[in-house]
This record gives sequence, structure tokens and C-alpha cells, in this order.
Amino acid sequence: MSTPHDRVAEVDRHLTGAADSAAQRHPRFAGAIRHSFDRLRGGLAQAHARSAAVDSAAWATYVGDLDRGLDELDKEIGRATEGAVAGTSVDDVLTIHLTGIELQGWRLQVSLAGLEPRLTAAEIELQRYASACATGTAKPVGALEEAMTHLREAG
Repeated sequence: MSTPHDRVAEVDRHLTGAADSAAQRHPRFAGAIRHSFDRLRGGLAQAHARSAAVDSAAWATYVGDLDRGLDELDKEIGRATEGAVAGTSVDDVLTIHLTGIELQGWRLQVSLAGLEPRLTAAEIELQRYASACATGTAKPVGALEEAMTHLREAG
């Protein structure tokens, strides 16, 4: 079984590859892409600090889901750069998808005391943010950031 350090390193390799590819394909947004991925990297490092308790099968499923999420993010960045989704900027796409990916990492840790309500609150705020992007209403950025900070404090 791999250690939490091994698992964090594995996830970091996936994130680095995805960030590098996205930044190359969309050089105009490379700074935002790298900044967003760095933030995700920090959040997932916290989320996976206790990943040794997660069995190998659950971890393998998580990594597969991570790769699919990163592939979907790449497609959505492309759509946003082309203006294909009205009202949704590249920053919004990065926020929505990368926060969702981080929440999946935290979802592995639901057995930690006090984590489930914080995780649920963060998931609700992410849904509110995505909904605001889709409807063109004010984005609850502060509420999402606060919920994520509260979640990270549990780890």
C-alpha cells in the first residue's frame, strides 16, 4: 500500500501534467491556469495528508476520476476561451472545476470527525457559484472561499 506521501506525489504528477498542457494550449491564460492549479495542489495536499486510511481500490478509483475531471477541465477551458459559454470566463471554469476536484479529494476523508458537514457546505457553495455563472447573477465568491477555508481547517 502506498503512503500518503506517495499518494500526494502521484496526484502532483497528474496535476503538473494537466497544468502544463493547459498552459501550453492556452498561453493567454497560463498565469491563471498555473495559479489555480497551485491552489488546488495545496488543497489536495491537505486533503490527502491522511490518505493512508483509504484503501487501494478507493484510491485507484479516485485517481481515475481525477484524470477524467482534468480532461473535462481542459475541454471546458477551450470552450471558455472561445466564448462558447455565455457569462462563464476561464477563471470561472477554473474555479468551478478545480474546486470540484478538490472536493472529491476531501470526499475520500469523510470519516474524519467534523468533516462531513464542512464538505457538504462547500459542495453547496460550489453549486451556488456554478449556478450564478450559468444564470449571470452575482457570483458568491466570498461564500465559496469561506466554505473552502473552513473545510481545509478540518484537515
